[in-house]
Amino acid sequence: MFNKKPEQQIGDVQNGTVNQAGGDICIQNGLSYSEVKDLCETTVRAEVARLTGEAKETMLQLLVDFQERFYTRLADLENRQNMEKLKHPSIQLCVYRAIMETSKAEGDDLTKDELLEMLIDRLNADEQSTEKVVIEDAIERAARVSKPLKALMVALQLRSIIIPGPFGIDDILKQYGELFRDLAQLNRLDIAYGRQLQCIFPMTGLHSGYSYEDVLLRNFDLLFRHCGTLGQFNAFAESHPILHSAIKMGNIDDMKIVCIDGRNGQEVTDESGILFITSSSEFLKNQLRQQGRAEMIPALDALLQTMPSFSPEEVRQYLHSLSEGWDYVFEVFQRREVIPLLLSPVGNYMAMAYSRKLGPQPANFLQEIYNHEQGW
Repeated sequence: MFNKKPEQQIGDVQNGTVNQAGGDICIQNGLSYSEVKDLCETTVRAEVARLTGEAKETMLQLLVDFQERFYTRLADLENRQNMEKLKHPSIQLCVYRAIMETSKAEGDDLTKDELLEMLIDRLNADEQSTEKVVIEDAIERAARVSKPLKALMVALQLRSIIIPGPFGIDDILKQYGELFRDLAQLNRLDIAYGRQLQCIFPMTGLHSGYSYEDVLLRNFDLLFRHCGTLGQFNAFAESHPILHSAIKMGNIDDMKIVCIDGRNGQEVTDESGILFITSSSEFLKNQLRQQGRAEMIPALDALLQTMPSFSPEEVRQYLHSLSEGWDYVFEVFQRREVIPLLLSPVGNYMAMAYSRKLGPQPANFLQEIYNHEQGW
């Protein structure tokens, strides 16, 4: 995508500019590097001019780093037409805000990555959509949210949505657990400030008797279940022939509902464990309907009756075995000030942006997230 890699040097410090050496490059059918460079410099020129000495040098280097990374991300855009939006005042204002917020995140590369991805999301958003406004508000807040507060927002989001994930969701849950280690430092000030930023808010009168474990058991009912063995499944299928074609012996495909638990790498026998290929019965049933296989649903319900769900204690033990970070989630959601909390639209998006490092997120993230009711 590039004709040559740009080389930069700190240039005219007095005038707050950064010079490029070695000619110009451009994204195919898009903007040249010098255009992106000029856009970034122009939007923050007045701010840089207010700085002196070492602070100005630091800001200029940050600007060099930002424009290089921004240009690289623009080269990855699938919709080249969106780059034309960089000429719009509203987008240039977002570039300015992203750069200024990046300057507040010194030493925090994760937040810098979030801001850059938010800026790309803003380019991809429909100009007439609420999504555009939500992203703009999030860009202004991202560098001001502490890691414990971000972890809380992700935990609140996970409480409200279903990850359809196939076999292998253990890896995702392990990564969530590592992120949740930051909850160990969550305090009342984090929560109060999150409310001030309008990222979270309490639902008045919400005093649920459900624990976080109960919610996970509801949202991931096929994951937290004693699924039994291949022999038991085959015996059940004898009385429900429609399930004979429901198991996959090797790699997973979308026409099966269960697979062999291959985590121990053992030879397949009647004593081999089985797993559902998705974590939610709701999601699985919707998939069966979309595939024209709704006739399998009654047999699936009957099968689930033979497979007891985990107890809350078993859920905690299972997740603890993946990451001790999950222990902090269960502790935090016993606190009175946390139980009634919900996410605002901006908080919902910020939680998605923060957890994006865990894996690909839905293409239409807000639409996917708001298909599920928040809370308990």
